[in-house]
Amino acid sequence: MFNISKYFIENPNTSTKEIFLDANEETIKSNLITIKGVGPWTIEMFLIFFKMSPDILPLGDIGLLMP
Repeated sequence: MFNISKYFIENPNTSTKEIFLDANEETIKSNLITIKGVGPWTIEMFLIFFKMSPDILPLGDIGLLMP
């Protein structure tokens, strides 16, 4: 969370709406991955819970790997 906050403080001209709300999934992924500490799992969770993307399946999620 710290690095995400820091990203927006250091980039005040960055529009959350343009980068996250109105962007397609590939644009969102490419923007989020540049933030230190944000990886594929975080991005997938963002797409599932914030963007409500129905076609995301986090195959690397340990909860899905457990029998």
